[in-house]
Parts: sequence; structure tokens; C-alpha cells
Amino acid sequence: MREVIVSNRDADYFTKNGLMTLSGLYEHQWPDAVIKELLDNSLDVIYTSKLQDRWIRVNHSQGFFSIHDSFDGIPEAILDKVLNFSKYVSTKSHYVAIDRGCLGNALKTIIGICHILDYRLYFVTEGKKIHYEINESLLDADIVEVKKTEEPAEGKPGIYIDGISLRSLRLRRYIELYYILNPDVTFFFNDERYAAVAGNIDRSNSVTPVQWYSLENFKRLLQVIATTVDAQKTVKEFCRNTFSGIQRQISKLDFRFKKLGEFYQDEYEIESLYYKLRELTIYKAPARSKKPKPSPLLKKHLIKDTFLKVIRKEDLIAKRIFFSNLDNNEGSTPFIIEGYLLKASDNLGFSRITGNVLVAINNSIPYDDCPFVFSEKKKILFCKKEIEADSLSGLLKERGFKNAKHLVLFLHFVAPYNALKITTKAKDEIISDEFLHWLIPFVESLLKKTIKQIDKAAKKGSPIAIETGKTRNIPKSQLLRKHFMESFEIAAGSQKIAAVRQVFYQERNIINIKYQIDITDYNYFTQIICTEFIEEYPELEDRLLFERRGYFYNPFDGSELPLGTGDVISYITAKPKNKIYERRRLVFSFPVELQIPHVLFIEKAGFNVILKQSGLLNKLNLGVISTQGFGTRACKRLMDWFISRGIKVYILHDCDIQGYLIDSKFKTGSATFKKKLDVECIGLKLNQVHELNKMGYVEEFQSKKKYKECLKIMTEDEKKFFIANAGDKKYRRVELNTLTSDELVKFIEDRIPAVEVKPSIEQLESFIEIDSAEIIKKALYEVYGSKVSGLLDIDIKDIARKVHEMPQYGLRWTDNLINYLQKHKEKKIEELVKIIQNL
Repeated sequence: MREVIVSNRDADYFTKNGLMTLSGLYEHQWPDAVIKELLDNSLDVIYTSKLQDRWIRVNHSQGFFSIHDSFDGIPEAILDKVLNFSKYVSTKSHYVAIDRGCLGNALKTIIGICHILDYRLYFVTEGKKIHYEINESLLDADIVEVKKTEEPAEGKPGIYIDGISLRSLRLRRYIELYYILNPDVTFFFNDERYAAVAGNIDRSNSVTPVQWYSLENFKRLLQVIATTVDAQKTVKEFCRNTFSGIQRQISKLDFRFKKLGEFYQDEYEIESLYYKLRELTIYKAPARSKKPKPSPLLKKHLIKDTFLKVIRKEDLIAKRIFFSNLDNNEGSTPFIIEGYLLKASDNLGFSRITGNVLVAINNSIPYDDCPFVFSEKKKILFCKKEIEADSLSGLLKERGFKNAKHLVLFLHFVAPYNALKITTKAKDEIISDEFLHWLIPFVESLLKKTIKQIDKAAKKGSPIAIETGKTRNIPKSQLLRKHFMESFEIAAGSQKIAAVRQVFYQERNIINIKYQIDITDYNYFTQIICTEFIEEYPELEDRLLFERRGYFYNPFDGSELPLGTGDVISYITAKPKNKIYERRRLVFSFPVELQIPHVLFIEKAGFNVILKQSGLLNKLNLGVISTQGFGTRACKRLMDWFISRGIKVYILHDCDIQGYLIDSKFKTGSATFKKKLDVECIGLKLNQVHELNKMGYVEEFQSKKKYKECLKIMTEDEKKFFIANAGDKKYRRVELNTLTSDELVKFIEDRIPAVEVKPSIEQLESFIEIDSAEIIKKALYEVYGSKVSGLLDIDIKDIARKVHEMPQYGLRWTDNLINYLQKHKEKKIEELVKIIQNL
């Protein structure tokens, strides 16, 4: 009979899939988790300890991160409790209060991240440097064994992580936004200081009104305290320590039971106590018909009085504050929303967000820039237009707010945390249905004028322009430096990488709209500006893709390395195994039509790196031919061969006359390759430029050609667009580089379907080959391997000495080594055969 085995989930913190399940965070969010959770932890301890001296210091360099605060480190006793992975250690879980979170597993998550990614995490506290090491060999058995080591401390109290890879830009963004949201705390980032702009604010809320609790929350809290904290705790003590507004009248209550442990399983008695406390409390929930008063506990979390001390007054376009209640079956929970519409380019962390909507919750930044989602798709009337959306960000995107490239809508939502309907463990989705009838009008009041401007600009086919005053005297080089990181973030998006020209187009567009200045010097941008920023932010080295300019050929192994950013980084970071070995791998030697169903020809040599890293090529099983400009004869010959094998070929080109000409030459033949190719063009066409809102990226150029033949195949609208001045041979274009990496991936995915490739049974039969000799070898090894392994004498030092002493023929020392090893192997096989025969 099998035994019943009980296992726990402690070990899940130390596997990728397990940690993603427990924390709700995907692997690409883990660097953000380290930054955000440690900042939240420091702020929590500063406020709950009511420290007068309030500061947080973050140090970061390549492969190193540390965080320190005025509390002087986490006590060793708390650390030991946190390292018990079978239990949560939290002062916030189950309480309904204005907290940054409530799960209590932040440090556990960070410990798991550091273990999985092989970072060294240690704590300095109470004069000690403490490191906890997880026994890797026991994790497969779901056993978490922790070894604790201590040594005298050298650094300041705090948390240290060695070997970590963080983006300086992202780290700075978090620090600046937390500084805005916590104005009474001074922040340090390396040598930079963000001085507090407010006196100490008392944000302690250890006791809160019982009306903030639903009956379910109340019951859960009482039962947890009775079973895990102290069953002997008196009911009066529980009420006094937990709920506000009842301290003076608590003696009037007639408690049937004196201690929590006497009735924590009796739901009727718990419910009776709950309603007695609600009737007794001084706090009265306002009637729905009356305008509610903002809760004093919530007002302490607002930043309205300090916001303009850190943000330039002239950059603030609109601001609003609204307060009301979240209604539930038992009562009301108050909330406050403060909203700001501002110009983002120069304002601390706002210039570095990936979109133009940012939501903060209880003086903290969630993982998702805008976590407000709806329970289902809803049709919502917003600024005189009905939009169907399933989230606030989706609603604003569909309504056109994404076109206001240099505006940010900043919302700060303050409410008791456990009262919010949070759908994920990462706390990045909040169901907003209960307060949607307040949220939508509130946002609409902030954006009404802007949406009107956007609608007018859309009719003209240009992005919204933001007035910024007289700036024409600012040098172009200064503007390029000022907006470089903002442009990179927009171009890279969620893909985290971008071609240099993509970044250039975003920067040129920003500067043109904001300052009415045209930037044309691409060489200066690539050679000077990009170089400066790579030196300042080393992490950009492998995220900013320069175009391929030639190849490196290695005669030793016959390999050829394209000289593009991604190619070179892969080459120089590869770790040699210091071995000479036969590479055994699956080699697919069968017809190409059974490998890929379609191929994309793209008129950009560097985009293949972005498409490969995005995972799109594997998802669609899509081959890529990437070139610079027109396809060569060899390229066309390859495409013709693909088509003859039944493989679909798609074309993607710039929206310019040459792009249209590329498509035409493929389909009708050319002087260098007369055969017509049956290809399908997916863009970039003029109508698609309009759909993608890229008319603001139009540029004029001069050409010696008149393009008479090509113009014949165009519509009248296309001719009007492309020809700026026929006499001066001036033309217009919009390059593929104006698409961000995210837009490029989506554009292709929307136009090329995923196609399954499946061979016939007969074809499968022809591919199957069983290596009988290999099976025999393995079977013999199973029988004799353990018996003869000790009898086989191989002296590696002797082999190395003999090879080193051999006269070298030619320039390659490897020839001697390979020849000697082959003879040595044959000799040892003969010896082994004799040994086996005698067994």
C-alpha cells in the first residue's frame, strides 16, 4: 500500500514557475520587484516606527545594489522569522488599513529571486553581516533547509545584493516617483539627493473604523488572531487595539465571552459582536444622498500640498480631487482620488513612464502603470464618444489619449487596501466596477480639453502640439540629450530593445512637436549622443541596436560574424567550454517546406534581432529575410525558390516611393531579375500610416530620380502625399523605423497568420531512422559499464605532456591534439575489448 505523502509549497519560492505562481510576478518583472518591494518595506518601517529622521539611500552600480534607511536595518530576529518559508510574517495581512500591500511576502519573494538568478543577498544589522544560503540538493524533495552565516559587518546597516542586473533608468524612475508620493522623506540615489519638501507626516493607521471592515474581513481577522497570535487575548483588548472610535464606550458593551479563543468558531457570536461594534462607534457612515466628508486618515496620504514643490507650476495643466465611499453590503469604505494632468518631459519620474497614464495607490507605485480594470468589456460614453473597453488604460487609448505623447495623467488613489478588489497576487489589477461611476467622470473632467485638441489634430493628420514657450534658442545637441532616454523608452516599449534609428525617429518627433525644431543629423545622433548615453548607462549597450556594418570571418572554424550590436554581444559574452568535442545535436535535413510555412522580406537589416527576441518568429514559425533597401539578385532567387516549394513570401517596406517600387519590382520583374514573384505586400502603405497615427513622422527628402514609372501604379492620394515638389524632386516618406518595437511586432502579427506545418505519414516514415549500433552500445554499457570503469586507465596529464612535446606541423596546435586523441581512443577500445572478453 502506498504511503500518503504530504508536501508543502515552501520550495516553490526557489523555482521559476513556483515563484511566478506565489508572487503573481513574471520573470521580466523581478527586477522591478526588488526595487519596489524594498522601497515599500523601508517606507513602512519609517512610518510605523514614527521616526523623526526620515531618509532612504539607494546605491547602484554595475552588478551591485544596496538600500538603507533611517531605521538602521531589519532586526536579526525578524529576519530569522522571514526565513521560515512555511509561514507569512506580516503586520498588515487581514487588517483593513491604508497600506501599500497586505500579503507580507515581499522579502520572501526577493530571497527567492536572488536564489534563482544566482545573486548574493545579505543583510547588515546589529553589527553583523548575515547571509542565508538555501540547500539546493533538498529543494527537489520540497524541503527548504536554510544555512545562516554571520561575520562582522563592514558596511552600513541595510540590504545588499551582489551580481544583480538592474536598469539605472528604471531604478531612478522608481526613486523619483516615490519621492513625489512621500514628500516628508529624503531620498538619496548614489550621489544625488532628493530633499524632503514637507515636515514629518503622521500616517500611522494601526486602528481604523470598524465600518471599513466587511463582516467577512472582520470574521477572518478575529479568527486569525485567535488561532495564530493569542487565543487568550480578551475581546476588549482586541477591540481597543484594532478599531477606532470605540475606546470610550467599550466598557458599555456586555461581552458574552471574555476571550477570543472561546468563540472564534461560532459565526453567530462573531456576527453579533461585529454589529454591536458598528452601532457603538462614533464614526457614522454618511447617507448616499449627502456629500461625504473626506476621512482624516485618508487626507494624511494626499500629496496636493507638496506636488507643486517638486513639479514645475507651469507644467501643470489641470488638477482635481474627489472623495466618496465604496459601498458594500455592510457599510461604506471611504476613498479619495487626486488627479493631475501635466507635461511630462522634464518632471522627474514622469518623463520615464512607458505610457502616458500612471496610477499610484496609497503613496506607492503598482507594477502596472494603470491597474484599474473592469470585470468585463463595457461600453462607456467618454468625452462624447462611446468606447468599448475592459480597462481604464484601454479606454483612454481607444479615445486617442495615447496621441498626446508628452502629457501624463497621474492619478493617486487612496483607500483601505483590503477593501479593494485585487485580482492578482502581484496587485497589478484592481476591479473598478464599484467606483466606475465616479472614476470615469473624474478622469473625463481632467482630459476634456485635451481630448478636444486630440480630435482636432486627428482631423488634420498630425499629433497634438503642446505649448511650451520660447525654446528655439536651445542648442539641438542639448535637446537630443534631454529627450534621449524618453525616446528610447517609447521606441523599445515592452520589448526592452530598439534599433538606433527607431530611437532617432521618436526623438526627432518629440523635439519637433515640443520645440518646433527639426532634427536631421542622424550621424551626430549615432556617433556622439548614443555613445555618451551608453557610457553613462552601461545597460544600454545590449539594448540599443546599431546597424550591421560588415562581417568578421574566423578562418579557424570558418564562422562568419555579422558586425551588428546583438551579434557582437552574443559573441563576446559566450563562455568557452575549454573543450574539443563533437557537437551532437538534432540536424533537420528535410525539405524547407516542412520547416517553415512562410517568409517575411523586411526592408531593414536590424529588425531581425527585435523580431527574434520578441518570440514572434517562433510563434508564427516565420522565416525572415532582412536587407537594406532593394533585394539583391541572390535574395530574389532565394525567394523564388521558396515560392516554388509552396512557401508564402510577404513583403514589408517603408512608406515611400522606393518601398512601393520594391514591391512592384518583386511582382513585375526587374532588369536584374526578370521573373515575376508571387509575393504579398503587408505594408507599409499610406492608409496604414494614417491608421497607426504616424503622419506626425513624415519627412521630406530630395532625390535625383523622378520615379515616373512608379508613380503610375499609385492612387491620386498617394501621389499627393509622396510628391512634395515635383520640380525640385522633393518627396515625402514615413520609415518603418517610426514604429516602436511593440508596434512593429503587433503590425506583423496582425497581418501574418500562424500556419501549422505537418508532414504526411509517408514523409514521417522516411525521416525515422533507428541507430541499432547506438542501442547495442548503450545496452552493453548498462551490463558492463560498472564492472570495467575502474579498469580503464586514462592519464590526462600524460596525454597533455606528450601532445605538448610533439613537433607542430602548421600553425594549428589542435591538429596534433585531435590526431593523438584519435589514436589514444582506438588503443583504449582494443584494451577494453580484451578486458570484456575475459569477464
